[in-house]
Amino acid sequence: MLRGALGLLRRPSGLLISVAFAAAARVLLLRRVAKEMGLELLLRVVPARSEKRLVALLAESFSGVPSVEQDADALASELWLDGLLYAAPLRGEPFISFERPPLPTPLVIRQESAKDRLGTSEDATGGLVWPSAHALSAHLCARPELVRGRRVVELGAGTGLVGLVAAALGAEEVVLTDLPSALPLLQENVTRNASACGGRARTATLSWGAAGAEDVLRSLGGRCHVVIGCEIVYQHDEVTSAALAETMSLLAGADGICLFAYEFREGLLGDFEFFDRVNERFNVEVESLAPYGFGAQQRSDDMDRLLYVYRPTSVA
Repeated sequence: MLRGALGLLRRPSGLLISVAFAAAARVLLLRRVAKEMGLELLLRVVPARSEKRLVALLAESFSGVPSVEQDADALASELWLDGLLYAAPLRGEPFISFERPPLPTPLVIRQESAKDRLGTSEDATGGLVWPSAHALSAHLCARPELVRGRRVVELGAGTGLVGLVAAALGAEEVVLTDLPSALPLLQENVTRNASACGGRARTATLSWGAAGAEDVLRSLGGRCHVVIGCEIVYQHDEVTSAALAETMSLLAGADGICLFAYEFREGLLGDFEFFDRVNERFNVEVESLAPYGFGAQQRSDDMDRLLYVYRPTSVA
């Protein structure tokens, strides 16, 4: 319908105005079609009684239109849409695209759909791209020196977005690790983005603990510079927390660093076991990932989504 309506526009002065419910799927659809048709898109969110409406303008160009360029509601709409799109994973989207300078090309990540898990009791959270993964990926794009020219291991990689961003930013080698059940999707995304990543990313099975960490280290020639973990800490038991802390310590060695993104949710007390154990092995610096957006700027507390930078005590 959108393509048909846009095909009727008189170029260059034609304008399509769409008013619809404010839904994430609608925003993504409009963006895809506008890009496909070579048109500019402006989105505004306006109140309508008890809810919001999404107003979309599509045209060949909006340059030189004062009422558009000086729109005081633009920033408010942008922030509201950011919160709409990244309040949770976009479960209805089979593919998630991440693009941000200085990445050479967008990365395209396939997510698992609900039907992929039908008939199984497996947890589906690892097959989705979570908002924190976008935020940590944006942080790496802002600080590419953290991974450029370095050997990187991502723990609990899931769909692989963060590790693939590290590879695309010029890491020497990236090993995306997870349990065997997660590897088919992970490998698919590595293959899909091989060109953008220069063939520098690969997958490996890793069960947390000394044996798994040593296997990965051997495959890297005994040296890892950066360990990445994104949203992999959530109410682990004592044994799992100890195994994760040991894995981080062995991989980081004497002078590596660990970059861990963590989002505060219910059950925070259940995560203290991990933080207590990892703090025995590392010194830590903490910073907020909220400035990158992806839904975090809509919250009252900018410390809800954090990046923990762990350095071995011997070199901190």
